[in-house]
Amino acid sequence: MAKQRKTKKIKDVEVVEEKDVVEEEIEEIDEVEEEIEEKPKKNKKEKNEEAAKEDGFFRGVRKEMKKVVWPKAGEVAKNTLAVLIFCLILIAFFTVVVLGVSYLKELFS
Repeated sequence: MAKQRKTKKIKDVEVVEEKDVVEEEIEEIDEVEEEIEEKPKKNKKEKNEEAAKEDGFFRGVRKEMKKVVWPKAGEVAKNTLAVLIFCLILIAFFTVVVLGVSYLKELFS
C-alpha cells in the first residue's frame, strides 16, 4: 500500500504542475485576446495606402504596371478599325442630318 500512496503523491504533484502550466497558458491566451481586441481593424483600402507609402510611389507604379494585361497587335488593329468605321458612320449620319435640316430651312424660308 505504501507504493500506491507514493504513486498517488507523484501523480498529484504531476497534476498540480500540469494545472499550473494550463493556467499560465490560459493567462497568456487572455492577454493575446485583449491585445487583438485593442488593435483597430484596418480595411483593405487603408492597408493598400500604407503599402503604397512604404514602397514609394514609383515602386507602386511598377507593381501595378506588371499587373496590366496589354492587348496583342492584332487586337489593337481590330479595335482601331472598328473605331474608324464607327466614326465614318457618325460622320455620314450627322452630314445627312445637317443637309436635311438645311433643306427644310430653305423650304420654309
